[in-house]
Amino acid sequence: MSSPQMPPWLQEQIMKLQQSQQNLQSIMTQRQHLEMEKAETEKALEELKKIADDDSVFKQAGTILIKSNKKH
Repeated sequence: MSSPQMPPWLQEQIMKLQQSQQNLQSIMTQRQHLEMEKAETEKALEELKKIADDDSVFKQAGTILIKSNKKH
């Protein structure tokens, strides 16, 4: 006894749904990553507000850190 096959239009709709689910998962992952970056940036800005303008800070340039003043 064989199981009934789904009509092609239904198979197509299922494939579209699966693609949409994958796209949603990808977007949710990207959003989570961006939210983490935003939180890190906000934390860094809060820390910069605590120091004097002439204090030294380090800026990232590629894989190295460059010493600078807060003003620059």
